[in-house]
Amino acid sequence: MASLPRCTRCGLAPAALLLCLVLPLSGFTLASGRQLQKEIQEKLERIREMSPGVQAMEDWRRARREAEAAVEAAREGGARRYAADGLAEAEDLLALAKDYAWKKAYRKAAYLARTAGAKAKAAQEAAAAARKTLRDRALEEIRALAERLEGLAARVPARGPLAKEYAELRLAVADLRHAVALEQFDEVHPAVVRLRARIHRFSRRL
Repeated sequence: MASLPRCTRCGLAPAALLLCLVLPLSGFTLASGRQLQKEIQEKLERIREMSPGVQAMEDWRRARREAEAAVEAAREGGARRYAADGLAEAEDLLALAKDYAWKKAYRKAAYLARTAGAKAKAAQEAAAAARKTLRDRALEEIRALAERLEGLAARVPARGPLAKEYAELRLAVADLRHAVALEQFDEVHPAVVRLRARIHRFSRRL
């Protein structure tokens, strides 16, 4: 069967050939047709964006991004070590939110994601408070050791084994301060106890 001719201007099939001939007479052009198509697509897109389902999905995506950022910030802030329960709760809520989103329950998913984000921020704050408490306590213990050593300085000989041991004790205090800077709090307190005993034994030999 022979193929029917197509419009040489727009390539329309025979059924649209008459429109191709008539519409230009009414001021309609291919350019204006494409513009009309573009406007229709934009309006359809706006309608789609305004639909409750799409809004709920966008709300979920936004809540998920914020929750993931909050959880990551909490991890980097030491929450896994200093606020493990709070971080675990935030991670569980975020995982549950993703399960609901997979089922297209976007409103529930968004609510859970926002709750997860709030829990993660609370865990980050709790971790920061715990770190500060441990750091302050450790520095206070080290300060007391340093003051005790300074009080012995006048009784330490300028040379000899006692002078060498005194220098080693001062170096041990400096090492403790470095450990605090590295947040090695689990190691600092036992080391403080041992060093306190060493200083006490040293003072009795002066």
